[in-house]
Amino acid sequence: MTLHLLRLAAGVHSLDHLREILATQKQKAQALGLPASFFETRSIPRRRTELLQGGSLYRVVKGEILARQLILGIEDLEIEGERPVARVILAEPLILLQPRPQRPFQGWRYLKPEDAPQDLTTSEGENDPDAMPLAMRQELERLGLL
Repeated sequence: MTLHLLRLAAGVHSLDHLREILATQKQKAQALGLPASFFETRSIPRRRTELLQGGSLYRVVKGEILARQLILGIEDLEIEGERPVARVILAEPLILLQPRPQRPFQGWRYLKPEDAPQDLTTSEGENDPDAMPLAMRQELERLGLL
């Protein structure tokens, strides 16, 4: 059974800001020979097998789940003199989602597929980040027009 991770994008104030952070991270990671997109956590996922069966990292930005990235792998890292950590390797394309409110929490949480928001897609089934600006979409949803 597939399982996802849900994680707050702490300090990120918009989807564009998240994209900027990921682009900067990609440049730094490539210079160090690391995967282009990843995050490290001291809370090592115990349900690794389920995450690697098509799971994604869902990102919460300003109280809403807005985007996800496919999980490609999980590496265990031993850093001398420190606790072990896990590096979660992610696919690069950021997939936009139907925004869904999410209360704050610390760390990350498991997310069942049936609880995950739907992808924003075109009629051809491709992710369409240019379909409608996020702020406009959120305002129309708040007004009950979407």
